[in-house]
Amino acid sequence: MEMEMAIQLYGKLPLGDPKLMTSFTKEEPMPEFDKVVGERDDRFGSDYRRKREKRAYIEEPHIHENADATWKK
Repeated sequence: MEMEMAIQLYGKLPLGDPKLMTSFTKEEPMPEFDKVVGERDDRFGSDYRRKREKRAYIEEPHIHENADATWKK
């Protein structure tokens, strides 16, 4: 339920000074994604693949053209 609400906020809340400089929304820009995220999952007892499967039904929202400007070349 929370993810369905939160995903609609993607790129829409420019409130205050940036605290998180960027985040990965796709695997492509991150070298060794499986290794790095796998290590994180091991530390926190999580599984990004399982979460991805459980959230597969959530439709991708309209994303503002500049929301991912960090990754654009």
